Amino acid sequence: MASVRASERGSSSGTVLGTRFERGIELARSSGIEVRYEYLHGQGGGVCQVQQRAQLFVDLALDPWEQLQALESAMRLVLEEQWPVPGRAELERWVARL
Repeated sequence: MASVRASERGSSSGTVLGTRFERGIELARSSGIEVRYEYLHGQGGGVCQVQQRAQLFVDLALDPWEQLQALESAMRLVLEEQWPVPGRAELERWVARL
């Protein structure tokens, strides 16, 4: 899954973690993926297609580290399954750096 170092994961300010998460959300949106923040009781969120449009669900019950892991897994799935998303090249570069 995600390759965040323990020092990044445990940082109290969460700046590195937050920056990675924010960048991932930004890329998801610029790739045409609708981002929804929902309380999903810790089920993890993820990505799905509704009427040929990708939707990313961020589970507000998860801690920031778990939200980042779910986001990164969802973006990998979008690429692996060849979902049609605009801005794919930039998303591929981001995922390749994980």
